[in-house]
Amino acid sequence: MSKYSTIGVSAFFRSPELVEQVAKGLVQHGLPRDLIDITVSPIAAERYYSRRVRSSGTMVFPYAGGGALIGLLVGVLIALAVMAVPGYTRSWTFSVAQLLGPNVATLVGAIVGGLWGIFTPRHLGEPFRRVCERDEILLVITGVDSAQAVPVRDYLTRAGGEAAQLHFG
Repeated sequence: MSKYSTIGVSAFFRSPELVEQVAKGLVQHGLPRDLIDITVSPIAAERYYSRRVRSSGTMVFPYAGGGALIGLLVGVLIALAVMAVPGYTRSWTFSVAQLLGPNVATLVGAIVGGLWGIFTPRHLGEPFRRVCERDEILLVITGVDSAQAVPVRDYLTRAGGEAAQLHFG
């Protein structure tokens, strides 16, 4: 077995029609469409897609999820600390604090994490960084099994792709 379980494959193309044709061919050969990405530089976006391109986005949702998890853990720790206070466990406010404390902490953590993520740009992996090499369309297939990687790279080359590469890691 290979050192890497999944491999990325990428190749440059000079025509949006050819890229769509190659993507359909890969899907017909059994590769899931959600593993195939079409990436372009700003100049290529203007040339090939009339600026109908979305950005790579920010890290709002991953950071909000992480913030929510941290908030939940902090809320549970605070609730456990409150339970350790002698005599406080019999009051009605204790019940409310136990129910609402972790929930409110989770919500606050998600909001703080999401706000942090708004200002954090999404970092692209190695195959996607290749888009800066040329002002052409880069077709990237991620998560390819090690047994399929070389045949997929060869297919991209036969279909008109240039500078096809394997990406490990």
